[in-house]
Amino acid sequence: MVGRKYRKWVTVTYKNEDGKQITAQAINTVDVFENDTITGKVLPENPEEVFMEPPIWVSIVAYGLAGLCFFGGLLVLIMMVHARKTDKQIASQGKITDAVIIRREFMGDVTLVDIEFRDENGILRFASCRAPIYLNSTATTCTIRYLVKSEKKILCEIV
Repeated sequence: MVGRKYRKWVTVTYKNEDGKQITAQAINTVDVFENDTITGKVLPENPEEVFMEPPIWVSIVAYGLAGLCFFGGLLVLIMMVHARKTDKQIASQGKITDAVIIRREFMGDVTLVDIEFRDENGILRFASCRAPIYLNSTATTCTIRYLVKSEKKILCEIV
């Protein structure tokens, strides 16, 4: 195959701690010529295999990917905790009222509905909610649980 570099086994000789010369095999990913010196590690229980250290860029990429996975997982965890807090807040502090469905938007398996309703103070509010699967597709009204967080932010769910 063109453009692909294969790993190849090379035979190496080294002296162990006792001064005994050992012939071993090492996996090589770079070009090594006869009588070149390489740096590697040997496990005491398997002195016939030498493990060559990867180039520094491989370690940087590996640690970078591990860091991205860690921070990505941490971000997902934070978002899940925030969503749970929001759900609990709507359930404990939310008010229930009837709403008029203004518009539906189908996004794959999810349907979002834009609604309008009057809050407990009689103020006309607009919000967007995820429609549950049991909501009739021809319905023009629905019952919602809402929580006004600010003038522009309203949390709602169709009940």
